[in-house]
Amino acid sequence: MARGRAAGGGRAAEGGGVALEGYYTTTEAAGLLGLRAPTVRDAVRRGRLAVERVGGRNLVTTAEIERYRMEVLGTRGWEERKADAGADATPPAMGAGARVRQRAYRARQRARSGA
Repeated sequence: MARGRAAGGGRAAEGGGVALEGYYTTTEAAGLLGLRAPTVRDAVRRGRLAVERVGGRNLVTTAEIERYRMEVLGTRGWEERKADAGADATPPAMGAGARVRQRAYRARQRARSGA
């Protein structure tokens, strides 16, 4: 089936259905955001990206895509920050809670291996 864009942005329905102006499927939203579709579906599942159920499908509004782009995609991960800082880069400090979980994990691993 051919797919195209409705005039003025928005998704064109698959299979000759009615086009919904200003709505995108999660796969189409992923393309617009430069992400993989499973990443967008995970963001929906975690509540980071709001969707509307229309006809049994999760559809993302244009406004929600832009909000997500500004709030989430504007953050930079450690690799990008490290590249900008050069040789003086230090990794982010691990919080106390993460240290406790890490120690507990290592203790479980030692107990399983019999060490």
